[in-house]
Amino acid sequence: MKSLERGLKSLGLGTFRLFFGGEKLSALPERLKNPQRILVVRADARLGNLVFSLPFVSALKKKFPQAEVSFLVSAQFAELLKNENGFEVLAFNKRRAKNPLYLPDLTSRLQAGRFDWCFDLSSPESPSFTNSFLCWLSRAPVRIAYRSKYAEAFDTLFFEPEKDSALWEQFLKLLEKVSPGKTEFDALFTLTAEEKRKASDFHGQGKASRVGIFLGGRGEKKWEVEKWLQVAEKLAGRGLSVFLFYGPEEKEGGSRVAGRSEIKVVEPRPLREFAALLSGLDLLAAADCGPLHLASALNVPVLGVYFSSDPVRFAPMGERKILICEDKTALTPERVVETAMKMLETVKDKPAKRPAVQAAGR
Repeated sequence: MKSLERGLKSLGLGTFRLFFGGEKLSALPERLKNPQRILVVRADARLGNLVFSLPFVSALKKKFPQAEVSFLVSAQFAELLKNENGFEVLAFNKRRAKNPLYLPDLTSRLQAGRFDWCFDLSSPESPSFTNSFLCWLSRAPVRIAYRSKYAEAFDTLFFEPEKDSALWEQFLKLLEKVSPGKTEFDALFTLTAEEKRKASDFHGQGKASRVGIFLGGRGEKKWEVEKWLQVAEKLAGRGLSVFLFYGPEEKEGGSRVAGRSEIKVVEPRPLREFAALLSGLDLLAAADCGPLHLASALNVPVLGVYFSSDPVRFAPMGERKILICEDKTALTPERVVETAMKMLETVKDKPAKRPAVQAAGR
């Protein structure tokens, strides 16, 4: 059945290229080398993928300050970016896409932008049909992507996939292929002064280091809740201020320690509030998941536990990180605790090198 499905999809893509595929480009047309309107598409429902795209958007604004930049993201993450200056946030709602009226309306809005360029930020190793198709809907004459079966159907300018680097770095290299030269990016998030104040009030003013633990993760990436709870208890026993975060699937694990004074259990929060709480931590420990990468983008030191993930491709941003890559059955809570304690000492001498978070004056 799977092979039949793949065969039908390949046939459909081939037919699409034959009748609807645009002219493929070998290089940027001279008349479009100075774009005035640029669309960036990363619309899948993965928080980590969105975070990995943010350095690209920031670098794009610096390279082309004259251009109007729009960023098409999954609707569930649009709220996270609501205070960002310098680009427009557009939302794609996958659930609403089942409504036959939704895509024509979205197409009309995208084409009204009259974009000169569109970047299809699909992962080189696992390209996205949705991202490439949405890029095509924009009808931008230059649609840029790493080469894949979807990009070849929907985009117009391809580059060979980059390998052996983190996904967020691969995206930056895609920009360098279009616009050679140094690529730099600025702050990735803007938290309001009020959001930062509320987070500070929540964490309190104690002198103990604040360590967060996120219980969640997807599939094989996830560590047993019981193991994380042991880590939390042991860190609290070392005199640290421990905050236990969890998602809807880990509600039972969070309730097991609720009410214990030495561990603060944090129920699921709206995404911006969650980001603000992460920004006030001295360390976040988690499996490879969206919150781990969100914390690293906020310049929070992170301890990542990697079981099945590629530690190169999915490495968090920045230098203030340690990854434990080990078989799930062999890793012990004691090792995670000792690594966390050593990291808290290390990061004191390794300040952040880039302004990932800035506060707006409101």
